[in-house]
Amino acid sequence: MMATGLLTGALGGVGGALIGILADWGEFPWEGMVYGALVGEAIGVAVGVHLRNHRRGSFPLVLAGSVIAAAGTLAAADMILDDADVPGVALAALALQLGAAV
Repeated sequence: MMATGLLTGALGGVGGALIGILADWGEFPWEGMVYGALVGEAIGVAVGVHLRNHRRGSFPLVLAGSVIAAAGTLAAADMILDDADVPGVALAALALQLGAAV
């Protein structure tokens, strides 16, 4: 289930990044890519976990958990932007997001 969530999250992140580049969100060119990737990844993880679970359970709850974890990641990265531990926070947040979705 986690492997499916990782795969669909990665696909959603790439798709969201491409949409973000084309939509030209934000002040800087890479800003739209980051926001698009975050949204696509959050939705992709939720969809992958829900489909792998044979569509049992509530998809809106899985999606809400994934979106809340992604928003927490964005807030944590914003708080420690000048710090050197951003990759560690991102990996911990991905684990939290997968755990919330599963």
